[in-house]
Amino acid sequence: MTALPHSQPYTIPRPILSRLAGIYYLRTFWPILVGPTVFGIALLIFGTNQMLRLFGVFLAAWPGTVFVRALILVGKPAKAWAKPTVMSFDHDALYFESQTEPVSRLKLKRTSIRRVFRLAGYYIVQFRKFEFVPVPILALEEGSSRTQFEESFGI
Repeated sequence: MTALPHSQPYTIPRPILSRLAGIYYLRTFWPILVGPTVFGIALLIFGTNQMLRLFGVFLAAWPGTVFVRALILVGKPAKAWAKPTVMSFDHDALYFESQTEPVSRLKLKRTSIRRVFRLAGYYIVQFRKFEFVPVPILALEEGSSRTQFEESFGI
């Protein structure tokens, strides 16, 4: 049996994981975030009383809280990604093995992967509706592993 193409062991610190989650959220939901922001700014400018202006401040500032909310939400996954993780792949699935106690394994079948794209130095493997697994681009050796990975997902 031949060895599967795999990444170098990598870790993702919690601040980086939350930044990726925040950017992913903004990239996915930017049309929804624009409306309240613009309405909030309009209330700040044209609000007839203090209550409307205060409401405008909250609406205008709400998209800025994305990264703070992401930092809170990635707590449990961040513990797993803080340990060295290795990703390998074949024509059927992606396999992630983390060096946690007990060892954590994740198998993502290709049929469950919605898309793979680059974001801030990472490959984002999106599965399910809004869930993703980040893989640092530099964790895959330039050449055979990275080329195979990119060609197999059409990146």
